[in-house]
Amino acid sequence: YKCATVTVYDWMHTWCIDGIWKRVFKSLQAFLAKRGKDLGEDFKPAAKDVHEYLQPWVWPRQHADGKRILESGGFDSGSASQVLAAAPVITKYFRDVVGPVAEAKGAADCTGAIALLTRASGVLELLAGASQGLGSAADLSSETFEFLDAYQERFGDANWVLKFHLAGHI
Repeated sequence: YKCATVTVYDWMHTWCIDGIWKRVFKSLQAFLAKRGKDLGEDFKPAAKDVHEYLQPWVWPRQHADGKRILESGGFDSGSASQVLAAAPVITKYFRDVVGPVAEAKGAADCTGAIALLTRASGVLELLAGASQGLGSAADLSSETFEFLDAYQERFGDANWVLKFHLAGHI
């Protein structure tokens, strides 16, 4: 038997199943909770708030209820497909609902942290497109590393795990 000479990483697992996107989401929640305490404002939405926001969107039949994805309030449940379906909408919620509240309170650092979640969702879109033959490897590589650098700059090594490093080698 010959040893394997190539290792292939499942990008959906790396980014979705307790992966990069979910860890960025958790880092964002922790950051917003801390800043909210500093400013006397609750920027961290409850699961029911996000659930209500998700309702107008049409979900795949197997997970038609957005609340299922947020059962614990921390995006701890859900398959990769559920994360991929919900990530753009949840990102939009933070960008369009939470971000303006933070900005009105003078918390520009919160909108910067929210922008990082937007970047992570952008990488997810590029990865999903690549599986359909869309985009270029150079664009995906550039966006991935720019995102990873921005994460390190914003959050340091909070929630940083080996999966992040491996994602850079896809």
